Amino acid sequence: ERLGYATLPSARFLTLNPTALAPLVRLDKPGRCEQVMMKDGFDEWHAFLERYQENTHGFALKHVSNARRLQDANEWWIAFARDDDGEIAGAMTYKITGYTGKLIADTFYATNALGQYQLLDWVGRHADQVKEAVIEVAPGELPETWFRDLDATVRTDAEDAWVGPMSRVVNVAGLTGIASGEGEVALKIQDHFCPWNDGVFTLRGEGGVLSVSAGGEASSGISVQGLSALVFLGADPATFPFRGWGDPDPATVEALRSLFPPIIPDVHEKF
Repeated sequence: ERLGYATLPSARFLTLNPTALAPLVRLDKPGRCEQVMMKDGFDEWHAFLERYQENTHGFALKHVSNARRLQDANEWWIAFARDDDGEIAGAMTYKITGYTGKLIADTFYATNALGQYQLLDWVGRHADQVKEAVIEVAPGELPETWFRDLDATVRTDAEDAWVGPMSRVVNVAGLTGIASGEGEVALKIQDHFCPWNDGVFTLRGEGGVLSVSAGGEASSGISVQGLSALVFLGADPATFPFRGWGDPDPATVEALRSLFPPIIPDVHEKF
C-alpha cells in the first residue's frame, strides 16, 4: 500500500460434492449445456468474455494474444450454457484431475439465471466421475445460497490461490467519464509516486457520469490509495483515518459516499 495501491476482494471458492446437485439435474430446464475443448471453443469463449466485461465492474481482460496460450495448451474444457435460441447465457472453464478426483472450474460466468443453473447442472452430471467440485466464483457471490442442501464450503483460499488483487489510479484526470453517483467535492490528492496526481482536483458526478477537473478549494485531503479504494470498491471514506489514507471531514465523507457507492469488482485476470 505504500506504493499507492488499494487491496481488492479475493476470489471465493465453492467446494461441494456434485451429488448434492442431483435434485437440480432432475429438474426440467430450458436450454442446454455443451462441452468443447479450449482449442475448439476459444474464439467463442473469448468473445463471450468481452461481452461479459461490458456489464461487470472491474473485469480486466488482457489482449487476446495473452489468452491464446490457453488455446495452445488445450488443457481446459469449456462448458457453454445456451438458451433455446442457441445464445450463450453462461460459460465455465474446467478440468478434471482424474476419476474420483476433482472438477476444478477456474471461471464461472453467467449472464442470467438460466446460464447459472445450466452450468451447475453440468457440474452435477459429473457425480459419477468426481467426488468434489471446486468452483471459483466472484467475490460478491453467495453460492452457498444457490440451491438447497448443498452442504458446501465457501472460502477465499485454495490450493493454488492467488492473493487478493490490487488496484491503483494512475491518472486522476483520466477518471473523467466513468460511472458515478451524484455530487461534487474538491479534494487534495496525495500521490508520492505520480506527481501529476499530487494536487487539488474537483470531482463532479452528474447524470451518472464523473467529471474531473484540476483545481478547486479543497476542505480535505486523501491519498491515492483512498481514491483507488473509492473508484474500485466504493470504500467507506469514514474508514480512511484508520488506514492512513487521510482524514476527510464529515461533509466530504458524505459527498464521497454519494459519488462512489459500494460496488464489488470481479477482476477475472490474475496478475
